[in-house]
Amino acid sequence: MYYCFRPRVALLLHSAAVSVKMNVLLYAPSILVLLLQYHSLQTTVESIALAGILQLAVGLPFLLHNPWAYLKMSFDLGRKFIHHWSVNFKFVPEDIFLSSSFSLALLSLHLLLLLALASRRWSSYAT
Repeated sequence: MYYCFRPRVALLLHSAAVSVKMNVLLYAPSILVLLLQYHSLQTTVESIALAGILQLAVGLPFLLHNPWAYLKMSFDLGRKFIHHWSVNFKFVPEDIFLSSSFSLALLSLHLLLLLALASRRWSSYAT
């Protein structure tokens, strides 16, 4: 069966979805891997640039009005989550859950595991 992955269409749809709900960014690593596996670096960069242009077009009215507030609120990594809404971390005491060091540790662990997976599984050089 012939596998056809149209990068520009996929990235435009992904970018449109990100403009609605930021959770869709979680799919970005796998899309990047598919782009790099099935297409040239030039096609990958062009597709990502096209998705970025769409993001700029969607955010342009807000960027023209108050760019700092728009960027700050769009990527507010310092926001606090409410402990009683947590499903996976109910076992963690609330004071630890709300601490910035816990958030930073979780983010660091996530990025470290992504890098480990990328180097072991996604790399064409992995044995």
